[in-house]
Amino acid sequence: MHAARFSWLLLAVALAGCSDDVASSDFEASADGWTMSGDVAPAPELRATGGNPGGCICGTDLMQSDIWYFVAPNKYLGNVSRAYGKRLTWDIKGSSQFYLIKGRDLVMQGAGVSIVFNVDNAPGLDWTTFHATLDDKSGWKLDTPAQPDATAEDIKSVLENLHSLRIRGEFIDGPDHECLDNVEFGIK
Repeated sequence: MHAARFSWLLLAVALAGCSDDVASSDFEASADGWTMSGDVAPAPELRATGGNPGGCICGTDLMQSDIWYFVAPNKYLGNVSRAYGKRLTWDIKGSSQFYLIKGRDLVMQGAGVSIVFNVDNAPGLDWTTFHATLDDKSGWKLDTPAQPDATAEDIKSVLENLHSLRIRGEFIDGPDHECLDNVEFGIK
C-alpha cells in the first residue's frame, strides 16, 4: 500500500514539473522578485487587493522624464528557447487616458540582441490584457533606431540567453500610476 502511494506521489510531482510554461506571476502573496527600472522607485508596491483578481504590483512615476518598466525576475531568464512560438501575456491597468505617449512596450535582451514589441493601444482604466507571440510573424522589431523586423534567428538568439525582460509601466506624459498582474511567459 505504501509503495503504491509513493509511486503515485512521484508521478504527481513529475507531472507537475512538466509544464512547458517558462514562468508566471500572479502577485497573490508577493511581488515574486519583480523590480522596476527608469523613472520609478526600484521596488514595486504589492497590493493584496485590486488585481485581476486578487493581488497586483504597482508603480508610480517619479516625474523625472524617463519611461519606467516592470522588470522580470531571474525565473523568467536564461535559456528559455522552449518559449519560441508561444506567448507572453500580461494584464495592466493605467491611471489616465490623457497625454498618452508611445514607447517600447515589451523589451527583451539577450546574446547582444535587443528586441521590442509594441501594443496597439494603451492600457485602460480597467484591467487590459495584452499578449505577444514569440515568433517572427507577430511584430517584433530589433531595438535599433530604424527598428527593422526581428527575424526568427534574432528572436531565438534572445530566447536562448535571455538576460532582461521588461514590460512598460509608463503610458502618460505626466504623473501616472500603473499596475501589473497575471504575467504568463511561454504559454500556448
